[in-house]
Amino acid sequence: MEYTQSQWILFFFFYCFLGWLWESGYVSVKKREWINRGFLRGPLLPIYGFGAISILWLTLPVREHLGLVFVIGLIGADILEYITGAAMEDMFHMRYWDYSSNKFNLNGYICLSSTLLWGCFSVILIKVIHPPIERLVLGIPAVIADPISVAAVAAFAVDVSRSFRSALNLREILEKIGENNETVAALEARLDTAVSSFARTSEEFKDNIKTIRDAIRETRTSHQRKTKAYLVFLNEKANAAVREVQAQMAQAIPENEKARLSKLLSELEDMKARLSRTGWELAAWKNREYREAADIIRRNPSAVSRKFREAFEEIKALGSFKARREDEKE
Repeated sequence: MEYTQSQWILFFFFYCFLGWLWESGYVSVKKREWINRGFLRGPLLPIYGFGAISILWLTLPVREHLGLVFVIGLIGADILEYITGAAMEDMFHMRYWDYSSNKFNLNGYICLSSTLLWGCFSVILIKVIHPPIERLVLGIPAVIADPISVAAVAAFAVDVSRSFRSALNLREILEKIGENNETVAALEARLDTAVSSFARTSEEFKDNIKTIRDAIRETRTSHQRKTKAYLVFLNEKANAAVREVQAQMAQAIPENEKARLSKLLSELEDMKARLSRTGWELAAWKNREYREAADIIRRNPSAVSRKFREAFEEIKALGSFKARREDEKE
């Protein structure tokens, strides 16, 4: 049977919504909290809509042959899932699903278990799910179906546009945090080199540096990795080094040693200035776009970022931390 354009559109949105119900319900039960699953803000998961439409288009001509429905459906769905996953990761530096831990996977975008599920879903779709939906859609007069489909496409386009912009903001934040982490790591290495260059140091300085190093080590394992607390400890370390250099320069020391310490002091002051700039930039990112980025990751708990793994985990952890704080306040 041939469908009109409006009917295909209505089928698409039906399956987008059903996919959203399934995914959101499954993840919410698993996480024991409501999760609005997916790329879009609204109650739609386009991958299910496109997947269902692809399966219908490919298998309806052979709907009486279940073996062909199974094979053709899984092949078509696999191709769609692979292309969509690869394209989204290339655009947003983020995988919205990842099968890398599953056996017999292909670059983490598809795997054997999901492939077989797509085949089973194709059979269930054709024989169980689609017939009642087909009767419902075909029963809608064209004078009603046409404007509904137009309105649905318009609302969908708005949601896609807003969600696409948010995903691009997330990519930009991942890139910025990645650059920030590299900058801070380089500064920490320079600071360690500067501290180790002291010919002699006071016991107070040694104890202070040890305390700060322990705090930094603890911070590295927490949700605050390379965030405000981490920068604060590094700044304290730089301040302690500056005070030690100034104390040594106030003593009677040879001119060549004083010149070396003066150069070291200048370098430490430069490090402090760069740490401050990094802190300002980090604070600027904690805006609406940053909160949206954390929300995207929270809504897609299986998502990963291979290129910016550390930055991704940082946003994910901070988003979870803020969510817990909000729950506690309520």
